[in-house]
Amino acid sequence: MNATAIVPVPVGYVDRHDALLVPLAGRSALAHLVATVQPRAEVVLAAAPPLADVVVEAVDAQHLSSLRVVVADRPGERVQCLSAGVAACGTGPVVILDLAWAACRPGTVQRLCAELAGGAPVVVPTTAVTDSVKRIDRRGIVTATWDRSRLRTTQFPRGFDAATLRALLAGAEEPFDEVGAALRAGVPVTEIDGDGRAQRLELPCDARYLTAVLEAQPDR
Repeated sequence: MNATAIVPVPVGYVDRHDALLVPLAGRSALAHLVATVQPRAEVVLAAAPPLADVVVEAVDAQHLSSLRVVVADRPGERVQCLSAGVAACGTGPVVILDLAWAACRPGTVQRLCAELAGGAPVVVPTTAVTDSVKRIDRRGIVTATWDRSRLRTTQFPRGFDAATLRALLAGAEEPFDEVGAALRAGVPVTEIDGDGRAQRLELPCDARYLTAVLEAQPDR
């Protein structure tokens, strides 16, 4: 079954158009993310109502094809965008992208889809925690060091069976985290090796840094 990638563009970007349009290695940030996953998934851009025209502008300028733009219900928060996106999907695997994680590699999408095709309902890329993690008491005093060998940080993109994602979104409200919702619902979450290049960044202020990373470490 064909995979569908959902890119939510929630209402929080209304005053941050530059985060969508800032150039990254020759493309707008939004167009870069779309182009990265298009070889392996159909793309649905799920935008808050005030952002639909901006989203179309961001991708049309790059002459990208085989994507759809859907408009979320108001108020257009992330949960409404995801709901609009999954409503436009079929029954195949769903990959959730995040504009704050624009350094997405096609290989990560491929591994997510492989696990979903094997029957996993939720798949998340993770990386080992390398920082020292401390426990503190109510007074702010350090009382212990956590064993970090079993700790992981999660990344985007994230993979979901379409039916599982629809069930998690039913009646969901903000703030919504799909992996947290899966864990609370008792849905098994499978991890795959994450990408050492990927990290959460703030656009447009981190655009120059991210462009350098993308140009130094090509997609694979």
